[in-house]
Amino acid sequence: MGNVEPSTAGNGASQSPARQLLLRAAQREISGRGYDSVSLRSVARGAAVDPSLIRHYFGSKQNLLMAAVTVQEDLGKIAADVLEAPAALVGSRAVDALLDVWEAPATSAPALARLSASLNNPQIAYEFKEELVTSFFLAIAERVSPDHPRLRAELAAGHLMALALARYLIAEPTMAETSRAELTRVVGRTVQRLLQEPLAPEVVGRRR
Repeated sequence: MGNVEPSTAGNGASQSPARQLLLRAAQREISGRGYDSVSLRSVARGAAVDPSLIRHYFGSKQNLLMAAVTVQEDLGKIAADVLEAPAALVGSRAVDALLDVWEAPATSAPALARLSASLNNPQIAYEFKEELVTSFFLAIAERVSPDHPRLRAELAAGHLMALALARYLIAEPTMAETSRAELTRVVGRTVQRLLQEPLAPEVVGRRR
């Protein structure tokens, strides 16, 4: 999910504690301030390291920010895992799989930073949408949907993007406090309908 420009630092530095602290601080700054409002001084301060280490480990601010919003999870592979379930369960499986990316300790920080960055960086917004629509939901829709797989994938992705914004960035109380199991059940039903049930003629007609 996303590509990072090569750092000027050697590969052996990739797991340096200071580098990881900078990444985590950058992710917090992006999630809290927005991608375009991050300053190198605030990142260094948040990581409690010397600002010169940013150039040492990443080469530039752009490299740092791109590394901070890069998620290693492969949504195409996750979609394949979802498709191992019966077709009648793919809606809930898809929702649960994405919630896992956004909430699992190993992926939540870069995933939520990427979500936040997509709000004000056009390139990341485009990549985020393509990952969610094409790599994930379209791969599922092409297997389980009776028609209009691209449209169905876009509708399902739109619901999940709205869920993520409300739950993680806006922290809307109902969405933020609802259990993951309940969200999977309720939103999963909606996604299941969007993927498999007949679409309203006016929805289909807008795409012609």
